[in-house]
Amino acid sequence: MAHTLSSDVPLLCNSSKTISIIDEEDFRRMTSLAVELRRARPDVFSESSLKERGFQMVLRSGRKLGSCSTSRGVGLDRKSSMKRKRVEDCKLESCKRNCAGKYRKFANQSSFCGFNLLPKDLLFYIFSFLTDFSDIARVRVTCRAFREVYSSNFSFPKLDFASCRHIDGSALLSYLDSSFLPFQAKFKQVILSKCHRLSSQSIQRLFDRISQDAVEHLDIRWCTEFDDAVLDQVSKMLNLNTLLMSHVRRFSSFRLANVFESLRSLRVLDLSFTNCTRTVLFQLHCKYLSVLTLQGVSEVDDEVIDVLSRRLHRLEKLDLSWCPNIGSRSLFSIASNCNLLQEIGLSETKVSDEGLCELVRLCPRVHSIQASRCSRLRDSFVQFIVDNTCLSQRLTFLDISSCHNISDAAVEQLLRRCKNLRYVDVSKLPCRKISCSTICALRRRNVEILF
Repeated sequence: MAHTLSSDVPLLCNSSKTISIIDEEDFRRMTSLAVELRRARPDVFSESSLKERGFQMVLRSGRKLGSCSTSRGVGLDRKSSMKRKRVEDCKLESCKRNCAGKYRKFANQSSFCGFNLLPKDLLFYIFSFLTDFSDIARVRVTCRAFREVYSSNFSFPKLDFASCRHIDGSALLSYLDSSFLPFQAKFKQVILSKCHRLSSQSIQRLFDRISQDAVEHLDIRWCTEFDDAVLDQVSKMLNLNTLLMSHVRRFSSFRLANVFESLRSLRVLDLSFTNCTRTVLFQLHCKYLSVLTLQGVSEVDDEVIDVLSRRLHRLEKLDLSWCPNIGSRSLFSIASNCNLLQEIGLSETKVSDEGLCELVRLCPRVHSIQASRCSRLRDSFVQFIVDNTCLSQRLTFLDISSCHNISDAAVEQLLRRCKNLRYVDVSKLPCRKISCSTICALRRRNVEILF
């Protein structure tokens, strides 16, 4: 029989000395294991420590190790050893009974390796790493302890259907009917991006099954069946700080205004390519908003931006790309009211050199400019960046592709001056006579450049 030795070898102790009771047949085995015993517990099994601690190893016959069995002078020692042996045997049996009782109690309390004995906070933490609903469904039927976990109102980081783009309403409803989700489960993030086959009814059923107060991030981009009934449920997510709903067009404007009225703690809002009207945007009073994306919203014009810039002083990222009615007046309003701005998107708008120069001058944190297809931008804008030392040092992202009024000489001077550029797009310019030395210098700095 194999023996495993460790530094925690149990010993029986009395008031005078330490005694270990072994069988006669184990004597030879103990002799061969003496070296391992001394190695495992050198403080106990070394020869010097045995004498200091009064340690004895006694055979069940009563003979001490190292003594002669034929000696007649060991009668008293033999009787006392046998008496001690019986006492220690009783202690051993009592200890075994107590341990066995505690083990049975522990085993009966838990259905799976004692998980019922773990604190709830620890179980919360363990199951918070599960984000895939299929994994949740499998773990839920593993044992009673796990099933009880998923029958409670637990908090999870994310419910993500983004990888299930072809899931339809009937499939989602079947999952909900099979109770793979605990009732009123708490998810911080709910992602339904590009699930364009989900019906409005299935989305409502999903929102009914989760705790709406716990949702902080909602991504419903490209959910084409998203309508007013679902939007009413979104307005009840009072702790929502991120709402991404680009390419959603079936809702009415006054329902969206109610959402803005309820969700005052929004920090990130994406309304790109929606049918959002001027009236709705005028009712946007989210003072904590830091990221606003309005790409392709046709009704956004200079007047709308003038009103929004006076309310949203904490804006750090603003994207107005493909808004055909945006001109330089909007840039002057943004420059006067949004001093924390860091990223600006103005692709295919009517902005000019004067407005963009004023923006980067009054917003000292701007480091990303996207201004592709802006036909009114000229060399004066590029020269302003080159002459402004602070701006040229902090600029990391620049897109001036298809700006046909910007010359190659100005572009090359810009590339040489801006040392911290990480991405630059100068494609589709009329001429591409940028020197090889400039291109090689950019490559050495790991700059991603598009020609």
